[in-house]
Amino acid sequence: MKLEILSKNEIEKRIRHYMSKAADCDFTITPAAVPCFILKDNSYIVANDDETVTWFVREINLSLHSFIELRTGERRTKTIYIPLCLVNPISRRVAEALLNTTIDPLDGRFCSKKAEAIISTPDGKVVPVYFELKGLPLHYISLQMFPQGHFLTYRSSHCPFCKMIEVRKP
Repeated sequence: MKLEILSKNEIEKRIRHYMSKAADCDFTITPAAVPCFILKDNSYIVANDDETVTWFVREINLSLHSFIELRTGERRTKTIYIPLCLVNPISRRVAEALLNTTIDPLDGRFCSKKAEAIISTPDGKVVPVYFELKGLPLHYISLQMFPQGHFLTYRSSHCPFCKMIEVRKP
């Protein structure tokens, strides 16, 4: 993981870039408490010739916004981005569910094991993925230490979850 110090403008520019490539998806949690991202387009997942799916996943963290980068396929590949937003309380539940998969019950700490998620498509492809989740837990924990309205300073004009937040003027 490479550490970069980015200005607010640079972060906003990168959020715009990744949001422009974000996959349209819904979210649910399985009975086993594993988050499931239900992609709305079958073409988001590229299967190999033998119908297996080879995948690579990593987290891209931009302050209170993270993206799950998912690359599938071997000969022919496809890369998509699944956005996670800690600013919006509703979308924060998605991130919390993903964060909870990193807790090993033996020690009760975030990042004591790899994050786990299920990626599925309308045609029935189901891909379980496991990956390191480093930036999101740090920002989630730090968010808990600040006053409730502090997260609004991290709103992005390019994040659809942030746009849902109604800001009331005093």
